[in-house]
Amino acid sequence: MRLKVIFNLLRFRQYYKNLLIFLPLVFSHSLLDLPLWPSYFAGFALLCLISSSSYIINDVIDAEKDKKNIEKKHRPIASGAIKPYQGIIIAILLGMLTLVFSYRLSTIFFFYIIVLFFISQMYTFFFKHHIYTDVIAIGVNFVLRSLSGYSFEPNLRVSPWLVLCAFFFAIFLSTGKRYGELKFLKKASGHRATLLQYDESQLESMLNISSTMFLTTGILFPIFSDYGEKLIYITPIFVYIIFKFLFLIKSGSIIGRHAEKFYQDKGLLAAISLYAILAVILIYT
Repeated sequence: MRLKVIFNLLRFRQYYKNLLIFLPLVFSHSLLDLPLWPSYFAGFALLCLISSSSYIINDVIDAEKDKKNIEKKHRPIASGAIKPYQGIIIAILLGMLTLVFSYRLSTIFFFYIIVLFFISQMYTFFFKHHIYTDVIAIGVNFVLRSLSGYSFEPNLRVSPWLVLCAFFFAIFLSTGKRYGELKFLKKASGHRATLLQYDESQLESMLNISSTMFLTTGILFPIFSDYGEKLIYITPIFVYIIFKFLFLIKSGSIIGRHAEKFYQDKGLLAAISLYAILAVILIYT
């Protein structure tokens, strides 16, 4: 198998979601605590492995539907580059490796891995076929990714605002993806069962609500933390990021359907980079 095919099978580009594990490290003022880094990076790697295992199972189940989608028909299993049984074998191996190493890393983290994988399978076989539960399940998995970062600092108090931000961030992205697929990929909408249940106006309303909730929780999160007085000054950048992404979704940009390609928009890339850099500087100074 070619390396590119393997990367596509693992959905390497989707690994950005697992960066949420680092949020507790950053917002707990522990970023400069170097002994914690190995655990967090190991946790990130294991989240990526279990995510890939779930993606492969999903691709095997959806192979026939993916062939009808102009953006998914080139996936390794849908295109025939990898046989379904090969995909299942790889998924099992990845899952077993993740379970073994996550248990050695932390029993708490092992629990999050189990729950994340369970919710992912519930999504593949049930939740994604029903409106609302499809996006809510994705939101729950984003929350689990962020909460898993607390596994390595058990004395930290879980921030409810971080949980809300992660949840509405996921709802915003997933609703935007469905809106873009329904409005701009109508001929391929048959691959996703819920697109036959949603309508454009309904998804647009959900998109507007989720973007508003993400904006609200994202602004309130720093205000109700120890460094709120500092981060409040970069709120305009945060607002720009959400508005720009919302524009890209509604204008039919591929970035709206594939958030991992945000780097293709120079304005969005610059804003996200600037916000991240300034946030870290303000928190640690």
